[in-house]
Amino acid sequence: MPGAQLPPETADTWQPEQVPAGPPPANPDGPPPADPGPPPANPDEPPPANPDGPPPANPDGPPPVHSVPTAVPQGPGVPAGAPAAQEPAAPAQEPSTAALPDEEEWAATRKVSDLPTATTASTAAISALRAVLPDGRTVTTDGLTLLGRSPAGRTGEQVAGTLALDDAAVSKTHLAIRLAGGQAWATDRASTNGSVLVRGGEHETLTAWDEVPLAPGDQLLLGTSLLRIEAAES
Repeated sequence: MPGAQLPPETADTWQPEQVPAGPPPANPDGPPPADPGPPPANPDEPPPANPDGPPPANPDGPPPVHSVPTAVPQGPGVPAGAPAAQEPAAPAQEPSTAALPDEEEWAATRKVSDLPTATTASTAAISALRAVLPDGRTVTTDGLTLLGRSPAGRTGEQVAGTLALDDAAVSKTHLAIRLAGGQAWATDRASTNGSVLVRGGEHETLTAWDEVPLAPGDQLLLGTSLLRIEAAES
């Protein structure tokens, strides 16, 4: 029998039953669905960082910089890694001891008593002195003249001349006469019987090694010999 024909109105209105896709709707009267929880961890991803620890380093940034002590050259005998020796502090500058101009001038200035007596040619001619011995010999040469039985100067002493006296009471080197700039001085050389200066009727025993200035008219007694001091022109 040929297929049955549906009525025209049936053919136009019939639709197959629609079945919704997916799970059936939840029961409004039942309990709420359970929380599915976090998604399963991906085995290829690293574990999460510890929230209580320090933040992770940036893998894409520069590596961390650590403080490295500056290397200091070490001398022989110093172990490696020893701390560098501190440089010694510069010594305090000592006050300058250079002589000031006033100090230099003071040091170069000599006492008047140490300076030789300055005399002009005319003054020297008038006041020039000489020593005259009993036998008529004279001492007129500038410098040191020694008198005695056998006079001799000490080591290194500059002597202008010597005069020997024939007198047993006179020491070997008894007296020194020094002439300079028209003036005269006498020095007893630690003689045994001493030297006596006779001036204006007064007698004065000379102190050994003390130089005494002489003046015209003075006399010197050596043992038994008497010397006189007079001007060179007389």
